[in-house]
Amino acid sequence: MMRNTWPPPTLLRELMSDNKTMISNLREAHRIADNNDDIGTAAMLEVFIDGAEKRNWFLFEASRSADPTGH
Repeated sequence: MMRNTWPPPTLLRELMSDNKTMISNLREAHRIADNNDDIGTAAMLEVFIDGAEKRNWFLFEASRSADPTGH
């Protein structure tokens, strides 16, 4: 079994980068759905985009270092 030796902040930043790529791809798919009047797919993609943006915010906050007061 291989052990991961990357520090957690590095892994969080990698996940955040991957998530940003996914958000970009979801937005492109939403644009295509809109251009083709596919309301159902566009609505579903909006839910996925919203979830991905919330995940990205969480990953950003989790990857930040605490300030000197511990916050």
